[in-house]
Amino acid sequence: MSTSARHCFVTGVDSNQQWMLPWWLENVQAYHSVEDIVICDFGMTEDWANWAKKHCNKFIRFPKLEATTWFYKPLALAKADYVKKCWIDLDCEIMENISDIFEYTQPDKIACANDPYHSWGCRWQTGVFAVENNSKLLEVWAHRCIGQTNRGDQEILWDIVKDNDNYISQIPDEYNWLRRDVETKRKWTTPPKVIHWTGDAGKAIIKEKIEK
Repeated sequence: MSTSARHCFVTGVDSNQQWMLPWWLENVQAYHSVEDIVICDFGMTEDWANWAKKHCNKFIRFPKLEATTWFYKPLALAKADYVKKCWIDLDCEIMENISDIFEYTQPDKIACANDPYHSWGCRWQTGVFAVENNSKLLEVWAHRCIGQTNRGDQEILWDIVKDNDNYISQIPDEYNWLRRDVETKRKWTTPPKVIHWTGDAGKAIIKEKIEK
């Protein structure tokens, strides 16, 4: 099996967000034909789960989680049996090929972009992040997320890495351009490769895009 075939894009879907899955998948597949697609079932309805199984390379079902399902994100990456793997939130719009994101992964590190807007000062955002194999860092992050030791997966990652920048391999902001970046007309040096339509306002934009 080629190295490229050991790379994958991963997302997770619950019943509240499953309506975005065909849009997300269409955008990813429009620019990628080599990397595998892994869909994680975080509580989809049965008909949507059956649809997802037919449209991905690997389907992983997780027990229903009463808390917010974003706590499953690092565990989903750990369960995906690939050399290099990239998580992409369902509300992220892929604008072009992002295969080169895997060039930023390093052993025992999390590759992610800067977050200039987080109200608590969490420096790193986790709408898009990549890892190389599994590591102790990913294991600790997954364990703390399942224990729900903070508000969300991003805040928990910050708790782990805030005193040691060596845990992070920074990827350029264009791989996770935020809705706030669009709203504030933030200037870029490289056009966004991924736009992360966060929050209710972002979901409304996605709905408009789907309905067009």
